[in-house]
Formats: sequence, C-alpha cells, structure tokens
Amino acid sequence: MVNKTKKRRFFQVALLVLIIVLQCLVLLFWYLETKSDEKIQTITNETAHLDKARLYSDQSKALLIKSQILYRDYLYNNNQNSLDDYFKTLTDINNSVGDLNTELHQNFQIKDSLKLDKLRKDLEQIINQTSYLDRNSIDDLMAKKFDYKEILNSVTFDSIVTRDSIAKKGFFSRMIDAISGKYSIQKEKIEIIASYKYQNKVNSGELKSQIENILKDSDAHYKKQINAVKESFGASNGVKSELHSINDDLLNSTSDLISKYNEIIQPLKKESNNQFKITTETKRKQRNYLVFGLTVLMLVFSFLLFRFMLYAFDLEKQLIASNLQIQKNLDYKSKIIGMISHEVRSPLSVISLYCKMIVNKIQDSEIKEVFGSIQNTSSNLLLMTNQILDYSKNENVKMELNATDFLLHDELAKSMEPLQKLSIESGNQFQWKSNVPKDLSVHSDAVKINQLFYNLVGNALKFTKNGTISIETTTKKLSDNVYHFHATVTDTGVGIAKKDLEHIFEDYYQGSNGMTSMGIGLGLKLCKEIIELFDGEINVQSEVGKGTSVSFVLKLEVNGE
Repeated sequence: MVNKTKKRRFFQVALLVLIIVLQCLVLLFWYLETKSDEKIQTITNETAHLDKARLYSDQSKALLIKSQILYRDYLYNNNQNSLDDYFKTLTDINNSVGDLNTELHQNFQIKDSLKLDKLRKDLEQIINQTSYLDRNSIDDLMAKKFDYKEILNSVTFDSIVTRDSIAKKGFFSRMIDAISGKYSIQKEKIEIIASYKYQNKVNSGELKSQIENILKDSDAHYKKQINAVKESFGASNGVKSELHSINDDLLNSTSDLISKYNEIIQPLKKESNNQFKITTETKRKQRNYLVFGLTVLMLVFSFLLFRFMLYAFDLEKQLIASNLQIQKNLDYKSKIIGMISHEVRSPLSVISLYCKMIVNKIQDSEIKEVFGSIQNTSSNLLLMTNQILDYSKNENVKMELNATDFLLHDELAKSMEPLQKLSIESGNQFQWKSNVPKDLSVHSDAVKINQLFYNLVGNALKFTKNGTISIETTTKKLSDNVYHFHATVTDTGVGIAKKDLEHIFEDYYQGSNGMTSMGIGLGLKLCKEIIELFDGEINVQSEVGKGTSVSFVLKLEVNGE
C-alpha cells in the first residue's frame, strides 16, 4: 500500500511539474516572440527612414541635374525664364538637402556629423550668395534685336508707266508692217516705287535701292547694339563671372554632400538588412526549438497521463473491491448489533418487571428506593436498546424527538438518583443543584434528555478519580409556551488539551493522547446531534489538570402546544 501511495504521488508530482514547465515554455515563447517582433519593428522603422533619406538624396541629385540644364539653356539661348527657374531650383535643392540631413540626424548616429554640418553650411552659403546678384545687370548684356516687323508693316508699292514717241497705228497698218518686216511699234515702260517707314522716317525709291537701304539700316542697328554691349560689358562681366563661380561651387558642393550622404546611407541600409535577416533567422530557430521542446514535453505528459490513468483504473478496481468488503463488514456489524440488542432486550424487560414486583410487595423504604432506581435505569436501557435496534435496521434513519407530557423536575430527579449512586461507587462526590419549578410540565422527549445526562456524566466519571461531579439545572421563560432549559455538567478530572477542543465533536475522536475526559468516540457527537433536535447549543470549556465543564441549552414547549 505504501508503494502504491508513493507511485501515485510520483505521477501527481511529475504531471504537476510538467504542467508548470509547459506554462513556463509558453511564457518564454510569448516573451521571445514579443521581443523579436519589437526588434523587427524597430529595424522596419529604420529601413523606412533610410528609404526616405535615399528618396531625398535622389531628389536632390535630380534637382541638381535640372539646375544645370536650366543654367546651360540660359547660357546658350539667353532664356530669362530658364534663369528664373534655375534660382528656384537652387532653393528646392537647399530644402531637399535639409530634409535629408534632418531625416538622418534624427534617427541615426552619424559618425562624420561635423564634416556633414560643414558641407551643409557651405551649400547654404553658396545658395545665399545668389540672392545678392544683380540680375538686371545680367539682363543688360543681351543685345536688342532689329525690329524688322515695323518695316514690313509699313512697306507700300506704286507703279509708273512711260511710252516712246511713235504714233499708234491701226490694225491693218500694223499687219502690213509686220508682213513687210517693219518694226515701228510704240513701247511702254513700267517703274515700281517702294516706300517704308523706319524710326518715324519715310523712305521712298526703287525696289532695289530700298532693299539696300533696309540692309544698311539693319547693319547700323547692330553696330550700335554691339557698341552698347561693349560699353556695358565691363560692368556686367563681373556679375556673370560671379554667377559662373557660384554655379561651379554649387555643383561641387552639392555633389560632395550628396555623395557623403549616400556613403552614410548605403552601409546603414546594408546593416539594417543584415540585422533583419539575423533577427528573422534567430526568431525561426527559437520558434523551432520551442515547438520541438513543447512537442517532447507533450509526449512525456501524454505518457505519464496514460500511466496515471492505468494506475487510476487499477485503484478504482481496488476501491470497488474495498467498498464491497466494507459493505460486507457493515452488514455483519449490523447483524451482530441486532443480535445483541435482541438478546439484551429480554433480560432488561425481566429485570424491570421483577423490580416493579418487589417494589410493590416490600415495605422497607430504603430497599424500595434501590429497586425503584434499578427499575428506572433498566427502563431507560431498554428504550436505548430499542433505538439501537432501529438504527441497526436502517443506518440512514433520521433521529427524531418522541415528545410526551411530563414534569421536568420529576424526570430529572429520576435520572439523578442512579447517576449519584454511580458517582459514589466510583469514589467521587455528586452534587445536583436545580432551580427548575416542580410544577413545570413540558411536552418533549424525556428519554433523550436522560440520555444527554447519562452520556455527559458517564464521560466525566471515566476520567475523574476521587473528585467531584457537579450538575446545575435551571429554566428561563421565553414566552407563554416556550422555556429554555439550561444544564451544566462539571468535573474535576484530567481535563482536555486546548488543541483537542476543536475536534471533540468529530466522529470517533479520542484526543491527541487518548486520555481526555471527553474522549469517548461517539458520545459528544451524539450529544450535539440530540441538542440540535431541541434547537439548542452546546459549549465545552476545559483545562488540563483542572477539569471540564459542559453546558447546553434546550428549547422546550409547555403542555404540548
């Protein structure tokens, strides 16, 4: 039996330990997953910032290329709009590089931070220099075009016809001259006169001469413009040279700065990708190991649970066999108790009958009193024997009160006589103090009241030697039909240990050393059940070496009402 108990405990402890380990592994799995997710989220955020920084870098490079295209268009075509767009693009470059710088410095630790700040400030200084250029001076370097549209819009043409002196002949005359070979034909000459207006001056003449005049005016205009450009070149050449210098510095500075930023972004991007790969690989390995461990533990848990179930089935079979054996023992006990009760009833009936006959025939009062006590005691024993017989027939029978009308004081006096003689024979003194009215008639169960006193006094006599047994009874009126009956049984015996007082009403409790004045197994348990039938309560006070005091209260009805 001891080995089976140890085996059961082993299975229970093993299963409990496995459950705790499984819970710890689940918590570890949750913790590692959470940490990995947080790290992956951090790497993802860093990658997003790097992508954004790379976007700003590409945008700055594209703006730089655009600025150079605009600048060349201005140089080759003298396009003023390209120059304006060029200066706007410089502002966009400055803003884009600023966003790139902010994105990197706010989210990453930059090693060459001082160098980058210097390049950034140089770029801002170069772009700020463009605001001090005199753009009007740059515009003055361009020559004005010749206004040929004004001339074209003012051109007009006139024709003049002139004839020779030959008279005009008739038709037939001209035919005859033609046949004879004579050429005496009148001739006509047409002259075209062209006129145009230039600089509020009107010029007229032949077409050829007028074309020559227009070319001369155009040549004079451009000579004048070239002289004007030469005169202003000294003032404007410095501004344009400064613009060339600023553009060269801008190109070099921006290229260096963007290259430096790209040198920072690329290793950070590579490191971020490596960290992401390492984290995901570590997370995968951790998940695989934990799943493998959980699977192994679940297999062990299933094996132990299977063995425990087999062991539980075996114990269940043993428990069923034990219950059958216990039932057989209980049946045998009930049979023995029934046989004893039947054998005891007849002698008790005979004793009670003969005592009654002797009391009726003799005249000696002392002898009559003795036989009266014997008759009363045997009658009570006969009633209790009948109850035991009823319980043996059916252990589930609920205890009930069998109420009758009787004088409470007289019934108590009958119970105290044999108890007093029993105490004296045990070498103890017996004291009974009663404040119960002699004419108080109650409707209750006298047998169970007597049983309470027999049990309590019997317990006291077992462990009281050459001491005193004291009983005090009194009543208190609650209403016209209800009284409280108070009783206290006190002895000067060995007493009850303090740690045993909490257990004295348990079944078959014998005390920690088996030698307490209340250690009588079912005695106090039965007393408590009887008192509860009367809607009462019981209280025990005791001290080792000084004795025990048991008090109880019963609720009694008067005249059966």
